[in-house]
Amino acid sequence: MEAAHDYLAVRNLPALFFEQAARLGDKPLLWTKSDGSYRPLSWREVAGRVRDLARGLRALGVAPGDRVLLVSENRPEFFIATFAIMAARAIVVPAYTTNTQRDHAHVLRDSGAKAALVTGAALAERLLPALVEVGSCRIAVGLDPLPANAGLAPHDIAGYD
Repeated sequence: MEAAHDYLAVRNLPALFFEQAARLGDKPLLWTKSDGSYRPLSWREVAGRVRDLARGLRALGVAPGDRVLLVSENRPEFFIATFAIMAARAIVVPAYTTNTQRDHAHVLRDSGAKAALVTGAALAERLLPALVEVGSCRIAVGLDPLPANAGLAPHDIAGYD
């Protein structure tokens, strides 16, 4: 049996995650469905995706302390995006997948989110008009391809795969 981890010595949750990823490497962490069947995502693979997305967010202008809205179903990308936002030293603002455009506009205004991450066209169709309406959140990252004609200029949209 492994000794308990000294959680009080860990700086933050992303640091603990990357420490575990280095230790557990190719062991499965998450499962994803692809072409009708499930396959594992290893700790190493997920850590790489978290790192890539965190770097992408920083490159897009997300700074430490910025709020980032996350609209996603319960799926691997939710986990990856949550840890990427934290690894970029930003603050996760989770949103319900049932939010309407009006709900999203309220959350965007209330949180002061600078960026928004979204999965799937159906969720993006309700979020993107709220981004345009509010106007202060100028970074939209699609964790899946975003719908065409979403009302944003090409330089406002970044995709991640």
